[in-house]
Amino acid sequence: MATKKNATKTAQPNPAQKAEAEKAAADKLAAEQAEADKARAEKEAAEKAAEQAEADKARAEKEAAEKLAAKEEEAAKDSAEKEAGLSVRSKTAGFRRAGRAWPAEETIVRAADFTEAQIEALHDEPELFVSEVEIDVESEA
Repeated sequence: MATKKNATKTAQPNPAQKAEAEKAAADKLAAEQAEADKARAEKEAAEKAAEQAEADKARAEKEAAEKLAAKEEEAAKDSAEKEAGLSVRSKTAGFRRAGRAWPAEETIVRAADFTEAQIEALHDEPELFVSEVEIDVESEA
């Protein structure tokens, strides 16, 4: 009967084996946790990079739209209707010709406001410095 007693007895791990098994389980759990943390950090970094890329793309699109709008505005200004004008400056302030007094500072006027004879008189007058210029047509609102 002594043999039977020994056969039914289960082997108990010794304390060193038990500690080693617990350490291995703890190490495995720590490695799994580290792996999960690494995966989570990589996912967060990828999401953050995607958000940054999207923000950069939106900013670039906005800048491109602003540049295009500025170019279109500039093109509209360049294509605005122009009309003939005169730049007139008098050697003597208050000198009169073509029905008005001319200051010593440059004055820009519409050529359409004068007759051909008046424009010729302005050009021929030695007291005046006259040059032809283009001026923007003012829209009436």
